[in-house]
This record gives sequence, C-alpha cells and structure tokens, in this order.
Amino acid sequence: MFSKFQVHFTHAKDGYLYYEIQYGNIFFKNEFDTAFDPIMDLKNWLEEISRGLENQNTIRIENGGELIHFLFKEVQNKGFLFLSDYHPNKPILQIPTTRKELVRNFYRAVIDFSNSPKYEPKEWERIYLKDLLCRHFGGVNEEVLVKMLLCMNRENLLKVLFKTKKWSVSYQFKANRIKYIDSHYFANHFMNALPKNYDELSELEKEEIILHWLNQVVNQNNWNGMSLRNFKSEQIERFLQT
Repeated sequence: MFSKFQVHFTHAKDGYLYYEIQYGNIFFKNEFDTAFDPIMDLKNWLEEISRGLENQNTIRIENGGELIHFLFKEVQNKGFLFLSDYHPNKPILQIPTTRKELVRNFYRAVIDFSNSPKYEPKEWERIYLKDLLCRHFGGVNEEVLVKMLLCMNRENLLKVLFKTKKWSVSYQFKANRIKYIDSHYFANHFMNALPKNYDELSELEKEEIILHWLNQVVNQNNWNGMSLRNFKSEQIERFLQT
C-alpha cells in the first residue's frame, strides 16, 4: 500500500517554527529555532536538489536541543529522504520519494504556511512598522506606502504612524534600560515624534523622517528569523514547472 509523504508547518511561537513530516501513519515532529535560523539553509538545500546535487548535500537543523539531519539520496535509481539525529549515518526514518516530490513538499509547506492565518510573523521574524502599514493599506508595497504618507500633513501622519495599529518600540532611557512604549503613549508624550514644522519641510526631508519611523521594529520580542517572504525561489519554481 502506498504511504503518502507530506510536510506541514503548524505554527510559530516564541522564536520557533514548528513542523511535521508525515509518512503514512508515522509522524516526525520538530522545530526550527530562530537562534540558528536554518530557513535559508533549507532553501539552499532544496535548490541544490532541484539542480541534481542531491548526493552532495545534507542539511543540518539545530534547534537548541537537538541536531537533525535531512539527506536526499538516490540508491539503485530510487530516491530516499533520510532523517537522522546526531548520527547522520544512522537514520531514524527513511522515506521513499523523488527529487520533485521532496522539493515540492518542503517548498510548498513553507510558502503555504507563510500565507496562512496560522502564521504569526511576530513570533518568528523581526517586524517593522512598514510591514504593519503595508498590510493595513491593503497589501501595498513600501514604495507606494511612502508616496501615500508623503501626501499627508503632520496631523494625519501622526495618526497613521502611531495610531493606525497598536505597536511598541524599544526606547533607550538614561538608566540604560530598554523599555517598550506603545504607539499611543509615544505619540502623546514624545513631541519630537514629528517636527512641529513638518508641513514646511521639503519632500526629501519628509521622506527621511518617514523612513526613520517605518523602519522601527514593532514586535516586542524582536525575533530575528528570516522573513518567510524571502523563501520564494525562481530556481525551485522553474524546477517544479518542468
């Protein structure tokens, strides 16, 4: 009986991406750790497999407590995914598969998860104010967002930058302690959030100020995992279309 091979990402929490690999009724569950951030390694591994380099590369995934190895290898013209822990030559699971199936399953799992409501980017990656505002304005890109904000006067810009969505920014106090201040407090109590003569400034000066605020980190834990938006690969997509 054919056993189905599937990969799923289930959720992101506290700097971890949780995933499971299913082969028939066998489940292998583990996680990616933002401290080691192997997502780009996973992408590179899939690209190498799509180029036919599957016998030359093993991906090693560290999650702080375990060391997981993924290896795709062809044995007697049959492909296998080998999963092992600290001993790469002693697989704990081997799954018969093909290059295309393996690449498709891992690649689509990440892409689908990144577009899923189950994914909370703030639990994995660094989130900037521009990310929140681009989504708030219907998914515009950063260039369009800046043009929109440049059309606003100081009063309206303050409302958009600090009150459209609640967010928090780290602020350095004299005691060298980092505190997180929410957007409403920041707008109401820090009068230099925007210069009082903002409306009189040149467009270049306004843009510099806007970009400064758009690049503020707004998720309190400030995880530093690779943005899953950067996982897309022309190489892999070409391979899957052939």
